[in-house]
Amino acid sequence: MVNNENKLNDLFNLVKNEPVQLSLEETKEQFTQSVNSIGKAGGKLAHSINLKLIGMITILSVLAVTAVIYGSSNENELEKNVKISTVILEGNNDSIKAIEETEKVIQDYYIEIIEEQKAEDSNKVELTVIEDNVKELPEKELVANIEKQIRNVQRFFDEPYRFPKLTETEVKANNKQKAKMLKRLLKFSGKNFGFTYIPSGEYETTSVQGYFVQQTEVTNLEYRTFLFDLLIQDRKDEFLIAQPNQTLWTTEYPGGFNQPMQGAYFSHPAYNEYPVVAISRKGAELYCKWYSEEFLKKYKTKVKYPNSYKLRLPLEIEWKVAAQAGESSRKFGFNGESITNETDCYLANFNPERNADADGGLYTVKVSSYNPNPLGLYCMSGNAAEMVYYQNPDGTLTPGTKGGSWNSIEKELEINGVDRWKGRTEPSVNIGFRMVMTYSRFSR
Repeated sequence: MVNNENKLNDLFNLVKNEPVQLSLEETKEQFTQSVNSIGKAGGKLAHSINLKLIGMITILSVLAVTAVIYGSSNENELEKNVKISTVILEGNNDSIKAIEETEKVIQDYYIEIIEEQKAEDSNKVELTVIEDNVKELPEKELVANIEKQIRNVQRFFDEPYRFPKLTETEVKANNKQKAKMLKRLLKFSGKNFGFTYIPSGEYETTSVQGYFVQQTEVTNLEYRTFLFDLLIQDRKDEFLIAQPNQTLWTTEYPGGFNQPMQGAYFSHPAYNEYPVVAISRKGAELYCKWYSEEFLKKYKTKVKYPNSYKLRLPLEIEWKVAAQAGESSRKFGFNGESITNETDCYLANFNPERNADADGGLYTVKVSSYNPNPLGLYCMSGNAAEMVYYQNPDGTLTPGTKGGSWNSIEKELEINGVDRWKGRTEPSVNIGFRMVMTYSRFSR
């Protein structure tokens, strides 16, 4: 008991010395601005907000992260520390859930990295570039170093027409990540390939040539690697077209308390494996083009059919065939005809009627979340609505999306569901993408 009290005293002293990230008045003002409609489905924030609660929210982020930094070797003790905010905020509304959601993602990330560092070398744990660069640091320094690198990432997007030069370390780290991405395409096989083959056939009276479809949505880490490579190559015009508009987290949902998402979603490595959103269709197409070109620059002489490596956005029919996974009557892009399983657990990330986060996520979740469909494709329904092109009878193409998003109702998640973003080419925090590539042995 005495030992626990000493640890808590040390923890509190550490918190006191941390710089204030957001003043009490700033926090209060943000909550006041969010009073009318909050959260994923536009719920209402109570008109009376306890000042003490606002003060607690102001320091929660520091408190929770410090608890993780403290690095207790006892798992139960650590869990108690990082759950402090949940206990304090229990019973409050969606604005509180929004803060908790962001905190939890970041807390879980630090816990995971610390545990991976403790694992034996024989486990060969593969870390992302940022993690790899700081893996030998003590826990407190690790977190501080990652936070510094986050600020370095954010500086590229704070002022749209300034192009800070990447440091030698940043260039090296980005090139390392890019090399990993390109190597995945070297073979049309293997568990790390990341694509599933769909054979040629007649689908809904439409003849479809064989193609590969990406097993997950494109992630923040992958897209960030692409953006930084554009800067390394001095392709600034393309960078401006492709960069995400993270302010959409607040402007697209002005009544929601989404400031934590705006600040952390694209920059913090805790969100590396989450789907990239808030990018334009032109940006997604530039990513596909960049991936194809960079792969062929490096591996063209090592592959049999180089013209097969032309990555692009899928046609609607291609997306549907992949989602159906061989069953034309399939309702959703996952296994099962109901949105829940036999134990009443949700099988996709969307906006349930009972609670915005009852499905396991208030916003997006990792791209490999939930069970995949029989073809090994994840999140074909929900998470991020995925960019496609509808083929018109006259041969023209109309932009649209399929699968619904984290903020969609159940009907929008259906394979033949209504597309509320049909015709949209501008960014949205609801919209991401996955790639396909046509496979032809005769294209040389």
